[in-house]
Amino acid sequence: MSHMHAHELARLRRSASRRVLGKIALVLAISVSVASSTTTALASSGISRGPAAGFPSGDVTIEGHGWGPGIGMGQWGAFGYAAVEHETYKWIASHFYGATTLATKTKDPWISVSILANEDAAVAVTSESRFRFGGVKMVAGTAAKAVMSPTTGKWTVSSASSCNAKAKDWRVAASGLSDPLAVPYSQKSTATASQLLAICPVGGSREPPETVRGLVRAYDYDNANTGGKALERTLNILPLEEYVADVVPSESSSGWGEVGGAGPQGEQWGFQELEAQAVAARTYALAYEAAGGWSGYADICDIDYCQSYPGIVNETALATKAAADTAGEYLVEKGAPADTQFSASTGGYTVGDGFPAVVDLGDSVCLKNTGLWTCNDEHTWTVSLHVTSVESTFPSIGTLTAVSVTSRNGLGSWGGRALTIKVTGTKGSVSESGDTFQSQFGLDSNWFQITHPKSSSPSALRRAPLLGTGTGPLPVNGWTTLRTS
Repeated sequence: MSHMHAHELARLRRSASRRVLGKIALVLAISVSVASSTTTALASSGISRGPAAGFPSGDVTIEGHGWGPGIGMGQWGAFGYAAVEHETYKWIASHFYGATTLATKTKDPWISVSILANEDAAVAVTSESRFRFGGVKMVAGTAAKAVMSPTTGKWTVSSASSCNAKAKDWRVAASGLSDPLAVPYSQKSTATASQLLAICPVGGSREPPETVRGLVRAYDYDNANTGGKALERTLNILPLEEYVADVVPSESSSGWGEVGGAGPQGEQWGFQELEAQAVAARTYALAYEAAGGWSGYADICDIDYCQSYPGIVNETALATKAAADTAGEYLVEKGAPADTQFSASTGGYTVGDGFPAVVDLGDSVCLKNTGLWTCNDEHTWTVSLHVTSVESTFPSIGTLTAVSVTSRNGLGSWGGRALTIKVTGTKGSVSESGDTFQSQFGLDSNWFQITHPKSSSPSALRRAPLLGTGTGPLPVNGWTTLRTS
């Protein structure tokens, strides 16, 4: 059984940042009172100052739930439902993306992905096998680079011994080309890494090239948005299913597919999360394309703002099988691909933004004896903000005296996610949205409460019902517990 590495943890956490959370209709007012006390500050000598006058502590302690905006599927919750409750990927998709239906594409379309790290730079590729760029044959192990004229938009292709060859060592192979295409030795889905193209890093960086499936195009981005100026763009063009197979292990951990007990398709039950991720990623790409794509010249981008696609670096047999077993399946809403956003952890309740809000009981999953990273430490988290950092963020308030959550969305514990925050000081107060406050202090989500100084008593809070108001299905077998040993 494989173990999850640190890069997998970072990858899953990065997937939480999908888009800015929208306004939520249900609003619940709650005031968090802060007691007053007076202390003296330490001299400003690089030593952290003590509690501010009027504030009972040097820190504001915040407890929260989840990682990300909580829209649509929570990856931890999907894993919990799969590995512990033994729900299928279809059930998981239906639960998190209520009001959608599952459809299937009979053909595998191609998708163009903008490689954002290479914006406004020459397009360079290499391969361990022979390849072509702009129709010119290149020898195995060499590199080829396309440079565009900003005035004509035409490209010149040169070759050299490696991506990091010195400027004087590049030899022109062809010129006057329009958006030249790099073609690998093999375009088969089973092609090995040595038969594929690898995109060279920009600026002579010693980072390894990014190996990708499909083709690489040097593209002249010239439209009204550029004021007529030609801009260099790097596009990876490949079949949608090959793209999905590489997104799945970059957004979820393939190791999750190795736990949960014997399940459908000859795999462990955790494999159902990978299939749910495949359906969500495929649908999201189709929805992105249908909405106009990335800046009008690509179907989607390669970073987390769209969804994580780093080429084949994270490929696994399980993730590829999850994409193949769900091939062509996507979710439809009102006759079009649904905008299937997802994040790492909902905290236990999704946000009713685009899809009905539902309880996410799977989010608290913790499989302690699996040998894998399978406990969601983001279900509940705690951070402390030093008083001085709050005061420097809101200089107009003077000395901090209180931090209050003034409205919530009514979904889940504490009254749900914070919609508005009030920060009060000796010179006045400032109100911010929960989203803004989250961003200002790098909080994992906008579902939080002030735990020190103590918040108002639980009896003062109106709590949302346990099972919420969404239309997603409940677990087939009835939920028991996710905290297993």
